[in-house]
Amino acid sequence: MLSFIQSMFNGHSDPEKEQIAAAIEQAVENTDPWIRAVSGYKKKLWPAVERAIAYLDEQVEGMAPPLSLDPSRYGDDPRLRAFFISSNALRKVLNSDPCLSEYRQKQGKPPAYALLSMIKQEKTVFGAEISGSVILHDVAQITVSFENHHLFAPFDSDKATRDKIKELAFARLLHLALMRITLLKAECAGKERRNALLQAQSGLQQHLRRGIDDPPHIAVPVPEMARAQVCRSLPKNAREDRLLDAYLEILREVLSQPEKHLWIQREALIVDRMGIKRREVRGDALEIYLDLLCNSEGHSHVISLVTLPR
Repeated sequence: MLSFIQSMFNGHSDPEKEQIAAAIEQAVENTDPWIRAVSGYKKKLWPAVERAIAYLDEQVEGMAPPLSLDPSRYGDDPRLRAFFISSNALRKVLNSDPCLSEYRQKQGKPPAYALLSMIKQEKTVFGAEISGSVILHDVAQITVSFENHHLFAPFDSDKATRDKIKELAFARLLHLALMRITLLKAECAGKERRNALLQAQSGLQQHLRRGIDDPPHIAVPVPEMARAQVCRSLPKNAREDRLLDAYLEILREVLSQPEKHLWIQREALIVDRMGIKRREVRGDALEIYLDLLCNSEGHSHVISLVTLPR
């Protein structure tokens, strides 16, 4: 989708100028192509795009090493036991995931690497618990489970998978910017329609007051008046004659501060073989670390780089 991004994250500390220029054009094309009418839009977006590329590179390269999704290792790896309720459940994901199936059909072989995405669920239940030599009943416990397993970015190399993840993350930032631009467009359009309707109603009332002997006169909405009213109600940087500047500013803000909109955070979790959350490592309760991909919309997914059994 954004194939040029792969060349941007090629290990160099500074992307080439033509690569950043291509990213700028892709960003504009995927939000509002009319932004190109703004004078100096490339210069204004350049630092933001460069910042977004560097940030995504840092985030993805800082992810935990790949986890092996080998069903034969299910009993030995606490992460596999936490992520999947059984080795058969793991096999089912590997055999039925549409992204892996598509890759196998196109490439004629299974991929070696991918990105695993899941949703973590926590529920309160009541069960028994041993305290010393006493068995306590109806103890509130928190169970942790992982659902909606999906695999993305399957490739034959770790680098190709990471590059694709960066590409998808960049596209996600553009999507967030597009949503904000769309909301502003809807707000402006709604105000114009309301103001035009009020003007039409006002003109009709004036006509009815004149009587049937007066020359026919129906007032029509005056675009200039409607635009002026919209402008007065918009933020300073979103005046009617500068809406394109406002769109560009939204895009620039999202890309220049990507950490406010998309980030990966590390979370420690202690869970036993039954999926019950514990406060300390003890017995079969082991500590695992999760990478959570979060965004400014309040959504989060547990993600993990994985290697796939051949």
